[in-house]
Amino acid sequence: MRIRISSIGILAFVLIGMPLTSCPPGPTDTPQRTPTTTPTAIARATPTPLLQLAVGQVSITTDRASYVAERDDVVITVTNNASQPVYLPICGPWHLYRQVQEGWEVAWEILCEIDYLGHKIEPGQAFSNTFSLRDHYWIAEPGLYKIEVEVYSDCILGAPQVISPWETYYGEFEDCATREVVSCTFDVLAPATARDIILWVISKGGFTPPMYQFTKGPEFVLYGDGRAVFAVYDKSTQQTTMMEARLSEEEVQELLAFIERNGFWDLEDGYFDAAVTDLPTTAFWVEVDGRRKEVQVYALYFAVEEGLAPRGLKEIHEHLANFSHPSAREYQPQEVSLFAEEVTWEVGDAPPWPVEGISLADVAATSPVEVDWWLTRGYVVRGEVAREVVSVLRDCCLYSGPVFDVDEGLFSQDGIVYSVGYRPHLPHEE
Repeated sequence: MRIRISSIGILAFVLIGMPLTSCPPGPTDTPQRTPTTTPTAIARATPTPLLQLAVGQVSITTDRASYVAERDDVVITVTNNASQPVYLPICGPWHLYRQVQEGWEVAWEILCEIDYLGHKIEPGQAFSNTFSLRDHYWIAEPGLYKIEVEVYSDCILGAPQVISPWETYYGEFEDCATREVVSCTFDVLAPATARDIILWVISKGGFTPPMYQFTKGPEFVLYGDGRAVFAVYDKSTQQTTMMEARLSEEEVQELLAFIERNGFWDLEDGYFDAAVTDLPTTAFWVEVDGRRKEVQVYALYFAVEEGLAPRGLKEIHEHLANFSHPSAREYQPQEVSLFAEEVTWEVGDAPPWPVEGISLADVAATSPVEVDWWLTRGYVVRGEVAREVVSVLRDCCLYSGPVFDVDEGLFSQDGIVYSVGYRPHLPHEE
């Protein structure tokens, strides 16, 4: 996108203390910027010669290697490692290109009627600026981008002339003997959507009945639009309630920052050395800003206390297990997976199955044999029928009830007693 303005285009200065991403110098065959005449209001003084600049002593960097479209700001820094000052154009010094099949095409730049040397970078100093991917007049498409700036040096200049508090005239482009184009590339990622999972924590396995494993869902899942679905366990009733909440962008970033502060991205992929049996394995899965990582740990709390897994994993799990939010409400699934197993052990009288139109024999015939590590899918019911199933099973099935009480969730149909359970489908499944 090209923006043409009649006055000088200046972006807001932003300095932040983040590590810089090194980028190689860009090509030097970019078309020469057309020099413009000096504004008539500015008087030129006696020039002073400067030393010649060595190529490669000026670099351009970005604060990160990748950004999310419609969300992030790109902080650009030009660093001068030379022994003399260098100068940048006053008019929107950045030129932004997007990689296409044919090469590079202009994505954003400012074209001005008046342009001159307007930014001075002293030796050992840096100039930082911010380019927003949230501007209403330009939406960045996902892809690889290159940002360029023209650097002028070996200049013979007069005294600088202050035009306004935000504009200083140092001279014309032709007053400099050296012009170097430096560039840096970065990725722009598509923003996460309501179906994109960016954080997932689930525990499975251990010495529990198969029905419990079939109906077990995650402890916490966070989607790209800020929607969180999480389990709240009541120790007094031994019941779990699935809740949902809507997090703001700031809250999402705070949560991800908490996970990063606990060393998640530096962890190993698995911790399985705990010398104990019959306990579950917990999986942590994060995908954000182009990074993806899964960490599994067997017998999480035991392993941490024995020094067999990092304490940061326990901190993350406890934080999510105790998660609460002002907007939290009970999660209302639009679909559920229903599971049934014919009871082969001796039981007393079981209440009749109350949901019409569902044959427990059919449910049992379609129930899986093995547990899926992520989410086990069973006999799917939707809409009003799904809500009726939840109403019937929420207080009596293995999903919500005591783990080892095999008499929970028993129903009879056509003279056969079944153990019945359900798992609410999550937003990305519906």
